[in-house]
Amino acid sequence: MWPVTSLWRLMLCKLQFALDCDPAASSRLRRGNTFTALGSAAHRLEELVHKGWFDDVDESAVPSAIAECWEELIQSELNHLHAEWPEYEPVKPRDLPKYAYVFCNATDRAANLALRRRARGAGGPRIVIEETLVDEDLRIVGRPDRYVVSGGSFSVIDIKSGASTSEIQPAHRHQLLTYCHLIAKTKGLVPKSIQIQDVEGNCIEEPVTSDVVANHISKVVEIRDEYTRISAEEEGFTRNAQPNTDACSYCNYRVICAAYWTLQDDERQRDDFIGTVEAVPKYAAFTVRREKVRAGEPEYVTVLGHKPAVPIGSRVAIAGGYLHQNVMRAGIGTTVFIIEQPDARTS
Repeated sequence: MWPVTSLWRLMLCKLQFALDCDPAASSRLRRGNTFTALGSAAHRLEELVHKGWFDDVDESAVPSAIAECWEELIQSELNHLHAEWPEYEPVKPRDLPKYAYVFCNATDRAANLALRRRARGAGGPRIVIEETLVDEDLRIVGRPDRYVVSGGSFSVIDIKSGASTSEIQPAHRHQLLTYCHLIAKTKGLVPKSIQIQDVEGNCIEEPVTSDVVANHISKVVEIRDEYTRISAEEEGFTRNAQPNTDACSYCNYRVICAAYWTLQDDERQRDDFIGTVEAVPKYAAFTVRREKVRAGEPEYVTVLGHKPAVPIGSRVAIAGGYLHQNVMRAGIGTTVFIIEQPDARTS
């Protein structure tokens, strides 16, 4: 069986898919960040509302019960992040970027949903949460975050735990249309729309038809079967990267991807760079001399917050940091990858 998430990674970038299937790479580099922590907590809170978690709470106590639940959820997410990123100091919930904004949006939305759920009772659209769906014929399995059934049609909703978005990206569309296929195939329903809900509570909706879904799944199966065939038949088959803004922006593996570093400056994340460690001052983790410098930007960057310090002479790739003038504040979500150690360069 092919999970939906694996299929959209395959369509997005074959190298990303291959690395995701490699435990050595994924266990080291596929880690969360502060945006996904906030988004996951908000996602889980809304799931609990739809599953009736607050149905027996006195109506006047619903907001406080939801706020208390949020505190438990976000702390659980942070505990997981701290375990994934031992090279950085733990952070408190209120230190997270946009914490207050997301907290207010998530808890207010959850409280309103809980109250509307009571008022609606057994009537209204049917909401299905994280149901595993299987197409035995095409060997595809998936579990959409949520789909809403009204009459004989449905809308599928994906909760994105990363940064906010103003449109449904191609990668998201691949995923949602594949979920549409699974729901239509297993439930006999007609697709009506796909929706993305982001970490800030914004919802973007796009209408779809059965023909759109059928054409999409045909393309997905063709790409999957061709990849499988070539992998099996061609010795030394190389899983080439397909670098582009959509594929690379939130890719956990871009720090080790040679193709990513060949992109033009305006196609890469602005604060990502490769360089050589030239100093380890007492007040900072290390100072790097960058290999490529955009006009008006500093050649030397001092990286704060990373522990332990990287040895002088190391060639490093850094992705996911926050660069201000000549200082980068590294933290959870910042990957520092040592490309070459000093001894390897001189041996």
